[in-house]
Amino acid sequence: MTGAITPTVQADILSQDTFRRADQLFWGTTSNGQRWGADATTRNVFSIAGKTGQVANGQGTFNATLGPIIADAEVQCSVSMSQFNQSNIGAVLRWSDTNDWYKSLIDGKSLVVLKTLGGMATRLGAVPFTARPGVLYTLRFRIKGTTLSASVWQNGSAEPTNWMVTVTDNTFRNGYGGLRILLENGAVATVTSFKEIAVAAKS
Repeated sequence: MTGAITPTVQADILSQDTFRRADQLFWGTTSNGQRWGADATTRNVFSIAGKTGQVANGQGTFNATLGPIIADAEVQCSVSMSQFNQSNIGAVLRWSDTNDWYKSLIDGKSLVVLKTLGGMATRLGAVPFTARPGVLYTLRFRIKGTTLSASVWQNGSAEPTNWMVTVTDNTFRNGYGGLRILLENGAVATVTSFKEIAVAAKS
């Protein structure tokens, strides 16, 4: 199920990062003065390298959160993976801990919207989408009320007119925005931009 993408009536920026700072361990402080949370400040797989955020030299799932706890929000980020062999990268919303969140991800074959409750994952929706290693993609993930919407497109190409995936779920009321990355088989994740905005009631 899809729906038309409408402009956000009020785009209050909750958090933002361009990653354009000196090389360092961990992701540290963002370009707008906030500080990354969760694994991004404690796990040494996170670093700034070449004006990008990187997650590398690890195996398993890693979380990076940013901004306030909020109900209705939208994340837009530019991301790439060195390979998609059992690895994926995605944006999270209404994230409360490592076991409870919504996520929109690309895994090389599909754009997927997931829910994980108490560590148990449920695929809420998906569409085929071929993502190539080393190519930057923009991922847009929005939650308003009980409606979850996601789209993805290659950087430099046009954003889809309609949301590619739209589903409904009422499990989580609020939480953090951020990123969640699954690394397997030596994969490296790269992030060049991240922004979270509040979604207004009339958007």
